[in-house]
Amino acid sequence: MAKLNRIPVLRCAGCNDQIPLPYQIQPNTSEIQPYWPKDEQNLSLVCRNCGHTSVHSAQDIHLEIADTTGQQLPQSLFAVVVFGCAMQNCYLPIRVHIRIEGGLTRQAIIELVLDATPKPICAAGHTLSKESVQEQVQILDWSGKTPYLT
Repeated sequence: MAKLNRIPVLRCAGCNDQIPLPYQIQPNTSEIQPYWPKDEQNLSLVCRNCGHTSVHSAQDIHLEIADTTGQQLPQSLFAVVVFGCAMQNCYLPIRVHIRIEGGLTRQAIIELVLDATPKPICAAGHTLSKESVQEQVQILDWSGKTPYLT
């Protein structure tokens, strides 16, 4: 018998690919709580399929039905890369999310984000560049306790 799960996804604005978000089912309910960065209205997301950067709001999340019967899904993780803006006297963070496969090095993840188009921007509108200081690469362990979650 088919096992159908509803999973939260965002759609890439470049290729329309569905990008699954980490999520959990709320205890004693069937309510799905998708990942969203705490205290942020937008999420900048790089598509692994086409390399396009899209900016999404929580209203962009769609629940899609996925048939997971007998499927061995490849290990897929959600990473957050935070850069410091390279514009003089700006210092605002540029936070970028990307879905990755297990086994990628920290540098490979950074390069995927740096190669994305259009380039992610800080809140002041400055573009990510190779001169931007990379501050953090975090692989999200979605246990419901990650501090970025609302």
